[in-house]
Amino acid sequence: MKLDKITASLVNAAIRIYLRHAYDDAGLRDAHAVQFADGLAISDILSQFSRESSTLQSYSLRLGCEWYPHMKLTLSEAYYPGEFVFVVDRHDGFDFSMSGPGYEEWLGTRSRNHHVKLAIEEDWYKEAVPTMRSLRETKLSESDIVRAFSGDRVLIVDNDADTCAILEMILGEAGIAAVWVPGVADAAQVLQDKEQHFGLALVDMLLTDGTGLDVVNLIRNRASTQEVPIILVSAMPEKEVKANDADGYLQKPYSAEQLSQAVKAMLRRRYEGGDLLTK
Repeated sequence: MKLDKITASLVNAAIRIYLRHAYDDAGLRDAHAVQFADGLAISDILSQFSRESSTLQSYSLRLGCEWYPHMKLTLSEAYYPGEFVFVVDRHDGFDFSMSGPGYEEWLGTRSRNHHVKLAIEEDWYKEAVPTMRSLRETKLSESDIVRAFSGDRVLIVDNDADTCAILEMILGEAGIAAVWVPGVADAAQVLQDKEQHFGLALVDMLLTDGTGLDVVNLIRNRASTQEVPIILVSAMPEKEVKANDADGYLQKPYSAEQLSQAVKAMLRRRYEGGDLLTK
């Protein structure tokens, strides 16, 4: 949705739905409530959000949730300049030592965060608050995807189905085929499939059954895939992610053009001008 079409009532609806799922305790829910006056311009509304550091515009309210205070409601430009969607930023993608104390509890917190994110974004979609799903549906109806793929495919590892559908569409329009799986276990399974051949892996840092670094290790520790280039994706600055074994990095939010350029550049470096790309 274009930014000038986002009204105060739409922002208030997004906040109300968010808080309904994030807080069971009515007192805590009321304590975190934010209400903007009807008719208030979106520029004035966003002046009360925090501007995130990214290439595309992204604005956040740290509304938290009952068990995790760092979660955010974010209004972000999503892949296509000028197109904005509401997203729940779990803000729990940083590395957590598997050998450290509290690791199992941390996995439980991340899983709970993931489920509340899904519930919020599902209700946003149902109540016509712009989301990744609505953007996917709009762009798919407008898209003329190139189907004459050639060469190895891109493996996308990301637990957000709507995001992955958009990524597949963006790459498809560039003549690049993609296959996506939602997590570490699924990645391990598809990497064992001798019928699958990947020219590149695009791996999100935040997965429900581990992290993107687990997928990086899977790829690097298999003889048949250890040379596959990897682009790691995260909302965190690159310096905060221990991604030494990855070949590239994309910080969210990024544009469709940035994605296509990064993938094409990585594939060209690997295949040295071969016929993998159709455009």
